[in-house]
Amino acid sequence: MQDLKTQSSVLYQIVIIGEAVNRLSSDFIVNNPQIPIRQIQGMRNRVVHEYKEVDLQVLWEAMQTSIPELLKELENIA
Repeated sequence: MQDLKTQSSVLYQIVIIGEAVNRLSSDFIVNNPQIPIRQIQGMRNRVVHEYKEVDLQVLWEAMQTSIPELLKELENIA
């Protein structure tokens, strides 16, 4: 929580994931409802537009739990 470089890196990766999700095809989104598209977009938007209100604890929990789960889902699709 105190490491500003880590915070910056994590925030940047959230933005990248959000941008990648915005480029997914409609077919992919419809055929993969297990991927939380809206939540990913929402987190990206919060980081980009409301960065002063980002809860670092929520961000950390996402990095520790949600993103590894997302990666497993994506590996199952590929």
